[in-house]
Amino acid sequence: WSRSAPCNLVSSGSADSEVTENNQHLAQDGSAQALTPLELKDLKSRCSGAEVVEALTANSATFASKTRFSKEKYIKKKQLRHLQQVTVLRPTVMELCETY
Repeated sequence: WSRSAPCNLVSSGSADSEVTENNQHLAQDGSAQALTPLELKDLKSRCSGAEVVEALTANSATFASKTRFSKEKYIKKKQLRHLQQVTVLRPTVMELCETY
């Protein structure tokens, strides 16, 4: 099976080019990441989430050989996992009564 569908990404240079490369040669056993879980935990305690994502991509042995789509997908997945987002909502009267 081979993927050859057109890639419609905003960051792409040409919208008419077709993707003929794939990542089937890359091992998916978790051995590509050079950072250990303890190093990652230490990094998360002293750095921001964006710096953690940059460190993960820099220490991945297979990141440079991935396709553009796979790189964007990998970065998005790591951002969702390591960046903290807080949404502040306006409190309702009922929530204030339950809190205090």
